[in-house]
Amino acid sequence: MNTAVVYHWWSLESDSPPHQNIRVPIIGSIATLRAVDKTIPIYVLDCSDHDVDWCGYDKILNFKIIRTQFFLKDYSHRNGWQNLSRIFDLRRTEVPEKILLYSDADVFWIKSPLPLENSPNKFSFNGTNSGLFYFDRTSPEVDKFFNLFEAFTITALNDESFRIITRQYTGQIPFFVIDEQVLTYMHVKMRDLFNTLETTEHFVMYKFTEQTDFSTLKNLHLHAVIVENPLEVIDWKKKWNRGA
Repeated sequence: MNTAVVYHWWSLESDSPPHQNIRVPIIGSIATLRAVDKTIPIYVLDCSDHDVDWCGYDKILNFKIIRTQFFLKDYSHRNGWQNLSRIFDLRRTEVPEKILLYSDADVFWIKSPLPLENSPNKFSFNGTNSGLFYFDRTSPEVDKFFNLFEAFTITALNDESFRIITRQYTGQIPFFVIDEQVLTYMHVKMRDLFNTLETTEHFVMYKFTEQTDFSTLKNLHLHAVIVENPLEVIDWKKKWNRGA
């Protein structure tokens, strides 16, 4: 099989273990993927700086954990640097498959992601949200995309004037730089580098309407869905419990 699904994970020692974490529900996401596709390879890039207790779920759900480090660790003084590092980290992932599909931990699967609806010969995402994307790592167009993305991102981290330009495409953001402001900027300015996913392949819940036909969708991405967990002790963690 030439396609694999990859997740990005890190946690603090004070965080709940993955199988109990409903704020970042990676085990729930992988479980829904395994329910609709028994064989697709799944990898988790674990960038935690401590040993994470997966409680055997890697065996139960048949996924492999790759211990690695954040490529952007030199920017750890910037808020949100871990999220920003994921595309850099994914580019450098060494796995046998040539087509990689990235999934956020709050993407829940209704159908198998295969077959892909777009050609992975270009970086494929929905034009605004980086919670799901895929690419063929052997494609020259994808290599060109990565070279430009990395150059623009490093520039945004170091140049306020360029940050102002890219922030025009995302509005108010919680982090110093997010990958979506660079991706959206590139999607607008360099559309020929991308294939754009339809909602059938990446459905973000803020697009929900009464007319949404769930039978056509492959997944539900609970981005920006707020579900409070009253049992959470730390205040900022109480709101974003998308696995609930």
